[in-house]
Amino acid sequence: MYAFVTGFNYNPSEVYQYLNGWFSEIGDFIGIFVNGIDVSSYLTLSQDFLSSNLMSSYDIELNLSELANAGILKNGNNNIAFVLDTILPEYSGGTYYDGNDGLVAFTAGLQKNTDSIFVVIPPPPPPGGGDTPEPATLLIFGIGLAGLGIRRKLMSK
Repeated sequence: MYAFVTGFNYNPSEVYQYLNGWFSEIGDFIGIFVNGIDVSSYLTLSQDFLSSNLMSSYDIELNLSELANAGILKNGNNNIAFVLDTILPEYSGGTYYDGNDGLVAFTAGLQKNTDSIFVVIPPPPPPGGGDTPEPATLLIFGIGLAGLGIRRKLMSK
């Protein structure tokens, strides 16, 4: 097993409350650990963007406030580790050599951010602006107009 580790600073008064970005790996992905604790239940991870059976690439996000509330983060320096196991060279079409225990590779781009990268942006309003009224509202409005028309007709007689 291999762990690819980097550090980040956490301060609860900062505006940066998300750690997000992407990572790609070759190997058998085991998990992500912050300060030695598995954070899979706090992790937002996209589906694999690659169709390769060797390499995977994901978008990742951690809400730092949630991790701090759970007691996983500490003020100051924290570590995040991506843990991978190797895949055998035979699996990738390679040849086994003595001393070669398998393939593993990792690359990532992570940053602290103020916003979630997984926020769904609402669709734009329909042309002409405004919201479409509910059918019940239209029915009540129509009945009121019809009532005014009938009243006017009766008043004119």
